[in-house]
This record gives sequence, C-alpha cells and structure tokens, in this order.
Amino acid sequence: MKTFMVKNTAELAQAINNYTDNDTIELFPGEYFPETPTPYISIKKTLTIMGKSNDPDDIRLNCGFVVKKTLLLKNLSVNFDDESSNAITLFDGSKFYGTNVVINHSFPNRWNTIYAKNSFISLENSEVFSTNKGNVPSIELEDSQLFADNSSIYFLTEKNSKSLLKDCFISYAICLLDHSSLSFNNLTIDAASNESYSSFYVGEYSKTTGTTFSFVKNNSEVDIFGSTFLTNNLTTDFDNIAWNFDDESDINVDGRRLN
Repeated sequence: MKTFMVKNTAELAQAINNYTDNDTIELFPGEYFPETPTPYISIKKTLTIMGKSNDPDDIRLNCGFVVKKTLLLKNLSVNFDDESSNAITLFDGSKFYGTNVVINHSFPNRWNTIYAKNSFISLENSEVFSTNKGNVPSIELEDSQLFADNSSIYFLTEKNSKSLLKDCFISYAICLLDHSSLSFNNLTIDAASNESYSSFYVGEYSKTTGTTFSFVKNNSEVDIFGSTFLTNNLTTDFDNIAWNFDDESDINVDGRRLN
C-alpha cells in the first residue's frame, strides 16, 4: 500500500493513473480539476482519497466517479457539473464510503448525485444534495444498501433496497418502492421545498420502522400503500401531518393504529 501526497491537479491525475489496490491519495487544500469538461474517473481498484483538512470545503474535487470496486472519500467536497451522468455511480457489488464529505450534482436534470445498483453506500458526517433542487433523487438505490450516520440527504429513493439512518436529515422527501425497507433512529424531514409530492412515500410492500421521527414543514404528506409503517416517538403533532393510506397497510404511530 502506498500513499501519494498531492498538491495540484497534475499530481492528482498522475496518482490516479498509477495507484494500486488499497493505496491512499492525500490532498492538500485547493481545487482539483477546475477545467472543463469535468472528468469522470473509473475506480477499478480499492482507493482512498482524503483531504488534509477537517473542513471539506478546503479540498474541492470537480469530477465524477464510476465505482467498480471500493472508493473511500474523506474530508473533501465533490462537485460534478456534467449533465449526462450521475456524480457517483456504483454497480455490481461495488462499495462507497464517505466520511466528512459534501457531494453535489450541479445540473442533475434526470441524473442522481449518487446512484447505486447492487452496491453498498456508507455515509458519516456527510451531505449529499443537488444544486438545482427538484424531484430528482440525490441518492437512488436499486437492490442496494445504505448506512448513514449524522448525515444530510436531499432526496432518497429505494427500490428493493435497505437503509439504516441514524441522526439524519432529509430536505425533500423519501420514497420506498418494491419491497424496500428503512430503519431509523432520530430522523427529521423538512420538505419546505417540496410543494408537489409526498414528503414520505412507502409503497409496493415496503417497510419503515424506527424511533424519534419529526417533520419540520406543517401538513407534511405521508403516503402508505400496501406497506408497513411503524414508529415510536413522533415529535410532530399527529394532526399536523396529512396521512394517506389504504386498508392493506399496517400503520402504528406511538401505539396508535391508523387502520
């Protein structure tokens, strides 16, 4: 295992071209890949890229990643401004670990900030968002798993996936489909920018369970269809939430069964 000490874009490009499995690239404060078009980097071997600062804004990577094995990012920010792809894409058992990172897609259109298919994501003390806010998920999971601790996610969607959220903040919505599951401890949703869609949608035989749940926006909409929604310690006034559900759903909020 080697460690590359990098101070500029040229040195970073050289390190990416020459790293071997389990190597580490350490970045000094600065902006990397400031030119256009924004590069898209393929991670075919396990690689750690970490900033030499505790402030992720001190190290700015203007690039995207397709992860084919394992990528670990720490103490840095990633901004991707290409309109033709996700900022980070994972396939076929690949893994992404983000610690103290900020990941943004400047022009997402229909592309995600992070998209995972049959993969694993771990976030700690991190933020995943989109500059152009709308109903495009910032994290989209298909047949994948997510663990997030003390992190902020703009919009999370799951299809046949599993998530565990601890001390997390959602600033648009959550949508669970196709036998997905979500477990949480201390989850907050502030859907102030979401005027047209459900703040929390659980459908297609999906399941939500957790403790300490709150909505910031008044009259936030929760839709539960053919699914399970179980939670304790709802800190928002029960009557300040617009509940929509069907007879096939199992809904229990602080011991109060809704159907």
